[in-house]
Amino acid sequence: MNNPLDASLQALSNCGCCTGTNVQTPAAIDNRPGLAAIDFRVGVHSQFKATLLASLASQQYPALQQLRSRGDSDFSIALLDTFACMADVLTFYSERIANEAYLRTATERRSVLELARAIGYELAPGAAAAVLLAFTAEAGRGAPAVAVIPKGTQVQSIPGPGQKPQTFETALDFTARAAWNALQPRLRAAPPKPETLLAASQLYLAGTTTNLKRGDVLVLSSGTEAMAKRIIDVFVHRELGHTRVQFNDAPETTLAPLAQPSASRAAEATASVPLGPQPTQGIVDGLFLKAGISTAQMQEFRHFYGWDVVKVQKHLNSLPRVSLFAANAGVFAVRARVAFFGHNAPKYATLPFTDRERRLPFPKDWDQLTDPTGASLGPSRIWQDSQGNDLNPPQDNAPDPQFDVLLERPLPEVVAGSWLVLETESSALVPLRVGRNSVLSRADFAMSSQCARLNLKSAIGNSDPVKDSAYTTRGTTAHLQSEPLEVLGPPIAAALAQGLTTLELDRIDTTLAVEQTLMLQGEDANLPGTTQCELVRIADIRHSDVTTLTLQSGLLFSYTRPTVTLNANVVPATHGETTGEVLGSGDAAEPFQRFVLKQQPLTFTFPPGAARLESTLEIWVDELRWREVPTFFSTGPQDRVYVVRLADDGSTSVHFGDGRQGARLPSGRENVRAVYRTGSGREGLVEPEQIALLLTQPLGIKGVTNPLASQGAADPQPLAAARVNAPRTVLTLDRVVSLQDYEDFARDFPGVEKAHAVWAWNGQTRGVLLTLLGPGGQVIDEQGQPAEPLRQSLVQQGLPRVPVRIVSQPPSLFAIGGVVRVQPDRLAARVQADVTAALRAAFSFEARRFGQGVALSEVIAVIQNVPGVALVNVSRFYKTALSAGVVTQTESTASDQSSGYLGASVPVDGASALLAEPAELLMFDEPSLSQLEVRAL
Repeated sequence: MNNPLDASLQALSNCGCCTGTNVQTPAAIDNRPGLAAIDFRVGVHSQFKATLLASLASQQYPALQQLRSRGDSDFSIALLDTFACMADVLTFYSERIANEAYLRTATERRSVLELARAIGYELAPGAAAAVLLAFTAEAGRGAPAVAVIPKGTQVQSIPGPGQKPQTFETALDFTARAAWNALQPRLRAAPPKPETLLAASQLYLAGTTTNLKRGDVLVLSSGTEAMAKRIIDVFVHRELGHTRVQFNDAPETTLAPLAQPSASRAAEATASVPLGPQPTQGIVDGLFLKAGISTAQMQEFRHFYGWDVVKVQKHLNSLPRVSLFAANAGVFAVRARVAFFGHNAPKYATLPFTDRERRLPFPKDWDQLTDPTGASLGPSRIWQDSQGNDLNPPQDNAPDPQFDVLLERPLPEVVAGSWLVLETESSALVPLRVGRNSVLSRADFAMSSQCARLNLKSAIGNSDPVKDSAYTTRGTTAHLQSEPLEVLGPPIAAALAQGLTTLELDRIDTTLAVEQTLMLQGEDANLPGTTQCELVRIADIRHSDVTTLTLQSGLLFSYTRPTVTLNANVVPATHGETTGEVLGSGDAAEPFQRFVLKQQPLTFTFPPGAARLESTLEIWVDELRWREVPTFFSTGPQDRVYVVRLADDGSTSVHFGDGRQGARLPSGRENVRAVYRTGSGREGLVEPEQIALLLTQPLGIKGVTNPLASQGAADPQPLAAARVNAPRTVLTLDRVVSLQDYEDFARDFPGVEKAHAVWAWNGQTRGVLLTLLGPGGQVIDEQGQPAEPLRQSLVQQGLPRVPVRIVSQPPSLFAIGGVVRVQPDRLAARVQADVTAALRAAFSFEARRFGQGVALSEVIAVIQNVPGVALVNVSRFYKTALSAGVVTQTESTASDQSSGYLGASVPVDGASALLAEPAELLMFDEPSLSQLEVRAL
């Protein structure tokens, strides 16, 4: 018989109040691709507790079915809750462990770094900025001939508002010269040749104080002929440092520089000049000034014959910068104008008769001489006395035609060999040479006084032109007291054009070398009043009447020629200051000993010619230098190596081996010493001319500056960069083949933020055109850092026969204008700040890629999605152009604005790399927000 109480209990058990919830664990796990975090938990606390409560009523556990309580205060339920808590914690950590096992989902720095190291990737440290320093050497008396600038010479920038001074150190030893402070291009053509001098209608004379004026007489001599010309006009050009004299009404002309001597001409001259162990004046003048000599020939003479280049240079510097005229050739100004003795004699007819009677026989009339037959001879001539007798009768064996004349006064300043020009009313100016000059007392023409007796000779190459009846005593004037003038070539008005690859200097400089770097600076010919500066490298040098440089690449700008200077004292330098410290004591009993550097951040640089960043850290243990390695893998127990690790806070730790992989440190007291440089990242980016302080003063150096801004700096890569860049290590497998490989490799290079690659034709073979931009849109110098190290790395890891051209240009900008209406319950200023932040985030440099255009609908959508914006009306949508620091609307934007789309150009795949433009990156011009009116609805 059934017990009624058991029946009642059975009925209560079937009501379901004690069974608990359904089983909820293990929960299903489903992770789609591309998630930032993976779901790995089979349950949480509530699910585990529900599952345990449901298990109390399970048929699998009959003994637990009698437990009717479900309250949390029950000890059994509390025990189940504890198990649920434990399962919750375990699953939480299992999920974290699972996430840390994948690069995309890992959040811990160590997990990301270890995962990246497993495939050979390390976060790049910060790269130090590189800059080219232009030093100024002492040029005064007593200054050293050369000034040695040792490697590590420190200079410092002058900080601007909110900035700190930055220290830079030179990267190599350099020898500076005062002559290299400010080389100039050739400013004027070669002087006229002797054979063309006499036909010149105008001449350029050195100096602005020649004291020449209209009507003055100049003697022009070619060495074989001479001619006297009268100046009809004088123009003094103080800014050019010359005086232009004009002999007729011909317009002013300017000439191009002389063509350089050909190789055959140089070889012919070289063969005709006797070479010896030491150069002579004839050899140097013949090779340099007449034929021309290349740098290679100069080096051959230097090594084979032992030429002293310094002495050759001193000789060339001492030569006047005029054409090589023969003896007695050139241009001469005659400074004095003098009459001849007797020009002021009284008329013969006016003399008192008694005076005539006192002279027996009576003298002849010097104004109307006659011969013995009574025929009229005219007045006396300059080479005659008052009675028509020659002052110096001609000699039968005279070497050249000559005669004596008497001038009205003594002229001791007139020297032998100088020029004298005869002038009459009826005949042309005639130049003569002065022989002897003596002083005597003369009584003639019914007068007496001291006078100068000059012996005159005919001009070189002329027959006797002087004994002409026109040269009478009263009608002839002598221009004399000649002074040589330096003749210059016409100024070269042409600018140094963009793309120019050949540059003539205004001097001969044998100390310049091929591959040397020069800093060219001058006024922009297309933008007067603005200064441009660029770097040029010498590809070849040739010496003739001047030194001609062949540049490795054409000029980037056009320059006004007189404003251009070239500084050859250019030394590369990198950001960072050298310091040293004692790290501590080595302990041979301690494996993997570790030290932390006191100064931060550690400087990493691209040494000259290096293809990758290198640490500046040097570790010395017991005065032995140890070597840095990336890991201890494959190192032996005797290898003196260490590993450097960088922390997020910028600190640097140095790790040593354990005696199996890498040697342990030997025991000693304070025997571990470090020498390194501190300073890195974008703090080292300084503006042009901002570096001006010499922290160390090399002997003979008086100043320094940086004509160009520093470049190539990069901050240490953040942890997020490992997620993007580490997989590229596996994709490229340490080789660069495809265009994607070139882009990936370049983007992972320190100092490069954006990259775009296309195949291009360089005129001979197919190559890669690589467009780069640095952090924040910084333009990358094609010849500087990091472009040159990147190119070398691509040659090493890419296809060596595939040429790579690296280009860079500033990002293009687009602007907007219009009206934004704000909801009534919002602050317009706050909404305006939110709109600015939204546009900056959506169209900033970091968010854009090369060739990505912008649609007007995108801009409107970004603004409209800002909380508080009621409506948007964009009435202006266009690209901008930056010209001379002023942003202007481009002319080609009308069609773009009407279509509502602004495109960004990219080079066409397979196009000519010689003509292709860099890829365009289009980003938002934040200052244009002033055209966007934000106001309440």
